Amino acid sequence: MGKTKGKVRDLPKEIIAKTKRKVHIKCSARLAEKESAIVALKKDSPSEINGRRLDRRNTEQVSSRSIRLKLGMFPRSQIDGNVDDDGKTIDTKVKEKIRALRGTRRHIPVAFWRELIVEHRLSGNLCGQLKPPEDREAVDKDLDAALKAAHHDNPALKSNDKITRWLEWRQEPLNTTEMYGLLVGSMEAPSLSAKSAKIIQEALLTCIAQTKANETFQEYWLSSKEMFDMILVDRWRKASSDGVSRRNFLRAHRLPLSLFIDMTTATEIEKVLDQECDPGMPLLKGMMSSTIGGELYLPEVTKCEVTLFLSDISKRIFEVEQQNFDPVEIRSFERIMMHSAANLDADISQAFDKCETKITFCASELGKKVDNMNDLWGYRWIARYKTIAISNNQGNNRTAWERLLWGDTRGAIQNVPQEITVPEDLLFDSKNCREHLGTLLGAGWHSVARMREIVNANQDQLKNLDKSFWMEIDFLNHHFD
Repeated sequence: MGKTKGKVRDLPKEIIAKTKRKVHIKCSARLAEKESAIVALKKDSPSEINGRRLDRRNTEQVSSRSIRLKLGMFPRSQIDGNVDDDGKTIDTKVKEKIRALRGTRRHIPVAFWRELIVEHRLSGNLCGQLKPPEDREAVDKDLDAALKAAHHDNPALKSNDKITRWLEWRQEPLNTTEMYGLLVGSMEAPSLSAKSAKIIQEALLTCIAQTKANETFQEYWLSSKEMFDMILVDRWRKASSDGVSRRNFLRAHRLPLSLFIDMTTATEIEKVLDQECDPGMPLLKGMMSSTIGGELYLPEVTKCEVTLFLSDISKRIFEVEQQNFDPVEIRSFERIMMHSAANLDADISQAFDKCETKITFCASELGKKVDNMNDLWGYRWIARYKTIAISNNQGNNRTAWERLLWGDTRGAIQNVPQEITVPEDLLFDSKNCREHLGTLLGAGWHSVARMREIVNANQDQLKNLDKSFWMEIDFLNHHFD
């Protein structure tokens, strides 16, 4: 050791320094190789891959949410696949902006969304339908300040209170520039959320009613009327779910409601309903001219519509009878009835789905739950031609309990025509089922109780042979005297 140290000590300083540099370079290279290997392992590790996936997924979620909030006023068909002059989609631009702002505490500025709307030529909301005034008129200073506050870029300074207060207290007529500005300024936009837009639009509707702006600016009113109609519908649905009665709602919102329904007619309908009477279609027709009117009186309109539908069924069945069940008339009747049932309002169909209706069969009222609107006319049609065939003992095919009641008498049931013959193809399933019923009962005599016992025990197989045989079973169980 001593000799080696002595030899190294005796070497020139330049050689020693050169040797140290070489050793340092080699060590640094080896260290760099190890670090790169560790980085490569980390890069391909499950945790690193999942981190990149989460980052990408988070960007997609933020982008989707931002587009929905800031561009929700435009049709989705315009946003999806829309490219600018450089071939970039809206989604791509928003994601790039999100990545650029990542790591900062800044939000995407409103100016970015405004540029996006222009670059991608987005349109389709109410603003695109309104024609700007040709001559600009002076705008109330308070109105200008209130609209700017509602659309302020800084969320901390944004406020709807100023504009809603101004609209609620406004009594003087608006000029064209103010009306246009209010309609455009109350629309959902990148600088105004959907919730804030709705609050302002509700106040604007009251202002329009107070100042009679619907008469002064008829073109603007026709363009925006449907939107305001739906605002009242939403307000009624919310009030109704909170337990507010229709009468109280009509009183509280009489001013904006007067733009859509005749309040005198509404008051008259309420008086008729107080007497537990049917207001009738002539009065209700006036309510159907607007969405809010139809929504307010939906139960009464539903009842009237179904009453008219049932009346039409009876009328058309009678017409088929008068034509002696002509095959052409039967096909026409069924086609018209199916078309009428399909055209009934969805709310009416839903209201009567799974509800019980009354069917007249052999001069008795049977209760039956309907599964769809076609059942309303289908059951009545079947019950009618079966009643005619039973009353006239067509084919000598009465059940045992029907023979106990009427024997072999023709025309046994009152108000049933005797000269009409029901086509055999309509009675095919009924005859087949009654033939099987005869086999089940046998040739001997049975008491009514025993017949009920046998029929009820075999009702599933009987109804499989004739789906409408529930009528005979119901008659036997509840209406046989």
